[in-house]
Amino acid sequence: MPPQIGFRTTGSSGPLPLEFTQGGKLIPMTIAASITVNSAETFVSCARMGLGIIQVLRYHVEKDLKDGKLVELLTAFPPDPSPVSVLYPRNRQLSPRVGAFIDWLKYLFRQEGMN
Repeated sequence: MPPQIGFRTTGSSGPLPLEFTQGGKLIPMTIAASITVNSAETFVSCARMGLGIIQVLRYHVEKDLKDGKLVELLTAFPPDPSPVSVLYPRNRQLSPRVGAFIDWLKYLFRQEGMN
């Protein structure tokens, strides 16, 4: 297996593991990292330079996948979907604009088969 490009978040003791789903069960996996970074842009740039494999949300690399700069691996073992939240101050009434935006997001996610 190629080396992993490690991603460290603030306060973490080490690189985050890769996560896969098999049979409905989440399987975290840590493999040797060739380099560890703490910036999303650097993370993707390292993968573009061929320094190792990464696991990111698709929107970070969609264009790279389409352009052939990056190749998707292990498609039979996808990670769990990431939740999406819309936050707004609770002490304010939900404006029609924000309500329309939330409805539009719901529509987009339904179109993509996400709930």
